[in-house]
Amino acid sequence: MNIFKSPLTPPPHLAEKDRIALAKLGRLHAVPKHEYIFRPGHTARQVYLIVSGQIKVSRASLAGRDVPLFFHSTAEIIGIQDALLGDGQWSRQCFSQACEDSVVSVIALEAFKSFLAMRFRAAQYVMEALCFRLNETSENLASLAAANVGPRVARIILHMSACYGRYVGAQAVELGMPLTQQELADIVGAARQTVNGVIQALKAQGIITITRQYMRVEDEAQLRQIAANDVPYSQVSNSLR
Repeated sequence: MNIFKSPLTPPPHLAEKDRIALAKLGRLHAVPKHEYIFRPGHTARQVYLIVSGQIKVSRASLAGRDVPLFFHSTAEIIGIQDALLGDGQWSRQCFSQACEDSVVSVIALEAFKSFLAMRFRAAQYVMEALCFRLNETSENLASLAAANVGPRVARIILHMSACYGRYVGAQAVELGMPLTQQELADIVGAARQTVNGVIQALKAQGIITITRQYMRVEDEAQLRQIAANDVPYSQVSNSLR
């Protein structure tokens, strides 16, 4: 499965030359931590180039909670899908929220389309970015096929480390994106208390550690073993013996 891929494969980013040129077409907008850039119902007439910071894109579940779909960082563009598919007439379906103090360039759709028509590399980036997110969605859906929560949590952590992680030392991988236990629970479709039990078991075995801001994978091989073996989180310790 792609979810077990290695080495790390971060999402594509817009080339610096194109990023600078595109940013000039829009207006800069500072987005404080936790503030929303757009919400469901907003008309998708713009795209947003992340000049600095980290942005989370989520969608409301049937239970009314925001379920994280994607995380984006500097030199990525968000809001593309609704804008291009609806030609500026569609309403947004998702929330986009700053994970930290961020700055975006707000670019009108027509200016963005003209920019892509003149710059092949930028148009290629958009195709690669959309394909990357489609693949990410497919992998997240595949992780839900596991009957038990332990493997589902392990697979999402592996996926996050592959997409957004950064090596710390020789082996450890820090996720690089903030992810709360509630968000992780929403992604895997389980109660937060259940996911907390999985996390505590993984910590007890030294498979992961959690700093004040990020989760860190300390033993990727063991985490892959849990992801591959469909066992309940209560049996995590035994499964590693």
